[in-house]
Amino acid sequence: MWKTCFFNIINTVDDFVPESQSTFDICRNTVLSKINKLESIFLSENDSTDNSFCHLIIFATVAYCDELLSLKAIEHNLNYKPMQVDLFNVANAGDVFYEYIDSILQRKKNLDFVYLIYYFLLEHGYRGRYDLNNPKRLMYIRQLAFYIKPTLKATKFTLNQNTRKNLLWAKTPKNFFVFSSFIVLIVSFCVTQYI
Repeated sequence: MWKTCFFNIINTVDDFVPESQSTFDICRNTVLSKINKLESIFLSENDSTDNSFCHLIIFATVAYCDELLSLKAIEHNLNYKPMQVDLFNVANAGDVFYEYIDSILQRKKNLDFVYLIYYFLLEHGYRGRYDLNNPKRLMYIRQLAFYIKPTLKATKFTLNQNTRKNLLWAKTPKNFFVFSSFIVLIVSFCVTQYI
């Protein structure tokens, strides 16, 4: 159930189009409420004394939401107070996000869903301290993909069309695209030779 709540938050932020400062503030409060709900659901579903999994997932979710909502605020000339300040007392979630990835990649625990969340957010466009095509960011994506179990890659969620498309892109091995491009090239060559 927490996974459904997580993707509901992502869909809310992705689909939001601000019309005024008041609608923007309402959206922020709605997202904040959903994040609090996600945290309580995650803690109730995972009766563990180790709350670090929950913290890692909530932090990544907040970092993604803050980045996208900040960009929308700038685009529409609106004010936005990042949720990361209220929830985690940090103003540099884009840096901390990658520090957390370094941390989870070094752990020897079963972090399948944590890997999947961070992987998904990076593939979904989260930048943080790096541009989209920065080699370090792409290296993190490859490292996280390595640790995601195949069964998790097939997990189905209720998503809007754009998010579903992005998750499918994130799950598709990049070698598939290289291979399919190669096949198209060979077929094109053969067709031109025999026509």
